[in-house]
Amino acid sequence: MQRSPRRERTPAKPAGEGAANAVKLTINGKPRELEGPLTVAQYLETLGAAGRYVAVARNGEVLDRAAFADVALEDGDCIEIARPVGGGKEAVGGRGAADRGAAG
Repeated sequence: MQRSPRRERTPAKPAGEGAANAVKLTINGKPRELEGPLTVAQYLETLGAAGRYVAVARNGEVLDRAAFADVALEDGDCIEIARPVGGGKEAVGGRGAADRGAAG
């Protein structure tokens, strides 16, 4: 079976720069505008984050990764996208785990 070529999508633009069918939402605290409707999976693909470990919350509810392809981004949605960042001994602010009272 031959796959169809990948359709390139453009990432979200700052709000106020899109077309009539644009979807206006907030992504990681910033107003954004999509050129048209996308699912969470399609949006992550535009970011180059498809297939990577990311957590997504939509309107305060963490989404199950299996639902990314089924959840459509809609006007007014508030989306938070996070990914784990490897750390070392130092934490933000220069305090290590031992300084925070954590075992380790």
